[in-house]
Amino acid sequence: MSEDGWMYYLLFLVAVMSGWLLAKVGDWKFLRRFESRNTFTRDYFVGLNYLLHDEPDEAVDTFINALELNADTIETHLALGILLRRRGKVDRAIEVHQGLLAGKGLVGQHSQSIRLELARDFTAAGVLDRAESILQEIVSEKSVYKWEALSQLIVIYQMSKEWAKAEVAARDLLVSPTHRKQKSLRSAASHFCCELAQERMKKGEWPAVRRWLAKAWSYDRDNLRPALMLASIEANTDNHEKAARILMKAVDRNARYLAEVVSPLSESKLKIGAADKLEAFLRQANARHASTAAALQSAELISQRAGIAEASSYLMSVQNQHPTLRGLAGLSAFMVDLSEGTQKERAMVLRDALRQISASSPAYHCEGCGFTARKLYWLCPGCQQWGLIVSAAGPDGD
Repeated sequence: MSEDGWMYYLLFLVAVMSGWLLAKVGDWKFLRRFESRNTFTRDYFVGLNYLLHDEPDEAVDTFINALELNADTIETHLALGILLRRRGKVDRAIEVHQGLLAGKGLVGQHSQSIRLELARDFTAAGVLDRAESILQEIVSEKSVYKWEALSQLIVIYQMSKEWAKAEVAARDLLVSPTHRKQKSLRSAASHFCCELAQERMKKGEWPAVRRWLAKAWSYDRDNLRPALMLASIEANTDNHEKAARILMKAVDRNARYLAEVVSPLSESKLKIGAADKLEAFLRQANARHASTAAALQSAELISQRAGIAEASSYLMSVQNQHPTLRGLAGLSAFMVDLSEGTQKERAMVLRDALRQISASSPAYHCEGCGFTARKLYWLCPGCQQWGLIVSAAGPDGD
């Protein structure tokens, strides 16, 4: 364990036990019992000894065994159970929280908080059906813990990919004034709808697909995913003009995913013979948002319209302002076409090297946890949050 981790657990456990002892100072019966029996004191210092020898798990077990379960110590037992779960001792955490529930005469108002933590224990252990059952009971009781239970249910349904249940839980949670405007929750609900739309797409249920995509937008208008999916449907039915409108409107609302729009937008625009409008849109988008994907596609259109020299000149000006590996690789490809002899060979070596480096560099990163990837994930594998992975900033990104 690191020095910071050791200090954290030492201070936490000392604070927990000291607080419990101080709470008892005014209890004369306790003082008499404490004077006559020093078992607790002995166990307490045994626990501290474990901490000093960097054995926090044994320390937690010692403190739990030393603490008599009564109305004054329930919250301490609860906190120690949570600590066990966070340290990966899930089975032991389950034992602690189940033991608290077994003391029915003492549980009282703590019943729901204990069951909530027990559900989290089962979730961490992968026993999702047990966790779901407990959480559904808490939700049905309509207490203040209902919202926390719904949040945990969303975690479970996301893990098991039960998107319909996840969407219902998110919808119910959005009723809460605290969560109504929570962007991360709205984003998650929107993506649940997209997942359901994808399932219907595989079955060819197109009216249902459109309904789910419309619902996805109702949760989060800034989510680009429904636009990409709907534009794909329109393009596959040769309605390229509508597909292009959907994508351009989506970029106006959220330019973070401009790189993902360039390819399908270019395909639809070129299908309807609107290369000039496509070039104008991409050049304007690049000027506003500095997108390498938009700049490269613009350069390709310029090369077809006015030649390689003008295309390379445009791309060079873009790279002077916003250099990226992909952009430089594209520029070096134009230089190959413009060079001859030894210069051409050198330009080819440079082009191939830049392409190789660019291909091995992470093009995306998560704005929440910093996770990096070479492809776009709607759900971050690192922090399990939706819609936070975007094109990486700097030379490696778009």
